[in-house]
Amino acid sequence: PASLQLRAPLLDPHHTSACRLFNGFTEGDPRFAVDLYARTLVVHQREDAPEALQSLLETIRAHLPWVRACVVKRRFEKKPELKRGVLAFGDPSLVDKRVSEHGVGYAVRLTMQQDASLYLDTRELRSWLKANSQGKRVLNCFAYTGSLGVAAAAGGASRVVQTGILDEAVDLESADLLVEGVEELLAGSGAGVGGAVLEGAAESPKGEHAFVGSVERHAHAV
Repeated sequence: PASLQLRAPLLDPHHTSACRLFNGFTEGDPRFAVDLYARTLVVHQREDAPEALQSLLETIRAHLPWVRACVVKRRFEKKPELKRGVLAFGDPSLVDKRVSEHGVGYAVRLTMQQDASLYLDTRELRSWLKANSQGKRVLNCFAYTGSLGVAAAAGGASRVVQTGILDEAVDLESADLLVEGVEELLAGSGAGVGGAVLEGAAESPKGEHAFVGSVERHAHAV
């Protein structure tokens, strides 16, 4: 309950936001970390503890009764499909595919890999990019699912190029381009996927380009 109270300001009345509800490494139980994507819980489980998991989910559902689905990523397992996540409750059709953060929408695919396709610990970096990308030409290297580029585009970047998009994430990035409030910015700025911007960025006037390195791909180490 204490961790939920701390996160209360991050929740929105429409239940479209995303945040980490419980970080077990710093909040008393390193076996679990719990993320919220709109109305879907994602539990990162590092040890087989079914009773503890059940108790954790019951506590969360008692305080957040509008949660409608839960994916558990059993990171201690060897099978990739279990690491990617299995449904603990709810119908597969109820697993959310879009969240909103700082007024920007992001497509998510919560069982795409061991991670959940949108790193929540780069939330403030996306906020910074949105606030500081006006008129910039942005190159996002090792883009993973491309959320940093989407944040830059939403902040008024004149051009965004993403490199290193995972094969599984191409459709996800395309979905991001259609998010309301971002589509026009991206379509009008010549955003794309590839490395052709490298030469142009090097030649652009001082202050007109920005570089986003491999932060998103490696920031979520736990």
